[in-house]
Formats: sequence, structure tokens, C-alpha cells
Amino acid sequence: MELLQEASEWAKTTVEVAIGLRLIDYNNYNLLTCLVRALLPNEPRLHPTQRAKIEQEVVDFVATQITTMPSFLRIPYQIALQGFNWLAVFRYGCWYTRLDANRQQRYTLAWSNSRIRMIRDFVKLIRSCVLLYYLDHPLVTAQLELDQVRSGHGK
Repeated sequence: MELLQEASEWAKTTVEVAIGLRLIDYNNYNLLTCLVRALLPNEPRLHPTQRAKIEQEVVDFVATQITTMPSFLRIPYQIALQGFNWLAVFRYGCWYTRLDANRQQRYTLAWSNSRIRMIRDFVKLIRSCVLLYYLDHPLVTAQLELDQVRSGHGK
């Protein structure tokens, strides 16, 4: 049992997702996945498989944006990501990645509304990347247009 647990931990820490010219480790990728889900708008309503596909693409886009930053920005930003994950322990008793979706959204909102500008800017950068990709995605755009036509406000 202990050997399986060690193997699992080793696999988690050694799995890397190739994005662009740099790599983002499994833990940061998992953190970005949780953070993207907390920041994505609920509208428009999409089929669950479409939503899951788009979520994955958004996570890849955000990860690419972070990994392609110059090192003097990327390294502090990756440290901030880890701080974001670990500081949830003080509020909820566990890492951000282990919180349920509702608590992740509340924690992210608390950071978004922080009195400390650097903390707000950390979330703002990720949110802007999330919304940019999500709202420009062809499936989302098509659904928004369809919803507009159905509501009687279409062309």
C-alpha cells in the first residue's frame, strides 16, 4: 500500500504537460484547471461534453500564456500560483485544489476583491485570459448567438 502511494506521488510530481517551449508541472496545471473552472461564467449553457472540451482548451491557453512570459514575470507568477494554493489552508484547512467548487469560487472572489492590488492583479490576469479565450471560442459564440435569437433580440 505504501509503495503504491509513493508511486502515485512520484507520478504526480513527474508528469509534465508540454505547452509551447516550456513545461508546466502537474501541480500547477491542476491548480490552473481548478482556477479556470472557478472563473468561467455559467452562461451560455453548453452541453457538458462541449463545456469540458472548452474548459480544457481554456486551461491550455492560460498555461501557455504563463509559460511564454519572460522569466522575470513567469517565475514570480508561478510562485504566486503556489501561494494562492497554499494560503487556502489558512482559510479552509486544505489546499485550493482540494476545495469543493463552491469554496473555490468564494476563495477566488475574495482574492479578486482584496484590498491588496497585487492580489487582485494576480486573479485579474488569469480571469482576462480565461474570458478572452472562452468568449471567443466558436462553440460559445455560436451558443450566445443562438440564445440571442431565441430571446427575440437576434438579427
